[in-house]
Amino acid sequence: MNIVFPAKKTDALLALQPGESLMIACNDMTVQSVQSSIQSIASKKGIGLGCITQRKALIVFDEQTLPIPVIVVTKQAQASLKEVVRAVAS
Repeated sequence: MNIVFPAKKTDALLALQPGESLMIACNDMTVQSVQSSIQSIASKKGIGLGCITQRKALIVFDEQTLPIPVIVVTKQAQASLKEVVRAVAS
């Protein structure tokens, strides 16, 4: 497995397609500050906050390496209005 963390959070968030996920490493920042940064980027770039979800996770490689805290960002697939109306009518 090859895990690559994005160099630029903004570019990576903007490139997310509906249903895709992205892992952002916390590095020297706290989990809360990384989550705030993601929310700030989303609001500045016009990505609706309801369109993305954030989950905390740890990547554990082995017993000799410290776990890496990450934030998993997922862009939600948005249903069209027609699909919602069909689902409600059914």
